[in-house]
Amino acid sequence: MIDKIIKNFQEASEVIREKASALGQDAKDKTSKLLDEWLGVFPDLLAMGFEMTSFSVGYAISPSINVELKANPEDFSIEQLSELIKKQREKKTLTSVLSSIKSARALYERMDMEIKSPLIVKVKVKITPEIVVYFGQPMIP
Repeated sequence: MIDKIIKNFQEASEVIREKASALGQDAKDKTSKLLDEWLGVFPDLLAMGFEMTSFSVGYAISPSINVELKANPEDFSIEQLSELIKKQREKKTLTSVLSSIKSARALYERMDMEIKSPLIVKVKVKITPEIVVYFGQPMIP
């Protein structure tokens, strides 16, 4: 009886290992696809006038790419951003960055303050991407 229970536990354990391995490969594939998609965005942003000031790769359970881009805010007015979003609407990842800049600019302008330079965009690509937009040099990185 105990031998049968041990055998069932071993079989169940093997099935769990196989499933975990399959899930692990699926997660790796999805992460790789996500990173490749984002790596295609950065050349587009550079072509639009951004300068890449920082690039790093983080290795953990969930790997990440961290990129900091800098541009002149005068080159990215609400109207210019709207036009860029319209032209690039097929590139969802790129438009997410442009939309983040547009939203940040609109909120900043609502405060009726002078737009500070430089325009800084920080992108952290991981399973859940993060986009941070600054107008002016942040004092807290």
